Amino acid sequence: MGHLRDAAKAFGYEKLEASLPRTVTVGRAHPAEVRKAEIREVMSGLGYLETMPFTLTNEKVHFEWMRRSADAAVARATHVLHPISELHTILRTSLLSCLLEILALISITLCLRGYLLSETWWWTRRQDASGSGLDS
Repeated sequence: MGHLRDAAKAFGYEKLEASLPRTVTVGRAHPAEVRKAEIREVMSGLGYLETMPFTLTNEKVHFEWMRRSADAAVARATHVLHPISELHTILRTSLLSCLLEILALISITLCLRGYLLSETWWWTRRQDASGSGLDS
């Protein structure tokens, strides 16, 4: 589609004649997209999670937390000229650090949920035992 747009620009939009298409078609998903959806559904059914990590990261996450020597690797990494955040200053050079960061965030979230649920359960049980809980 991009090539067609470029050709139209080069030729001149004003020189193109406007007309309705002579045929009618019905759109459908590309076979590769259908296959990806099938694979995604199978993997999800097997218990796998799909992650979509950012392309941008920072030196601390990508090198320090991974205990990788940052000297030569940072020099090879593509740096963002004007980053809008300290969290997104370089283009990641591997996927592992981003996946581990996602795993850490999920673990923290699950731990906090478990803690909050256990605290809620304990508070509810204590209130019920004193006679001033939900059942009274």
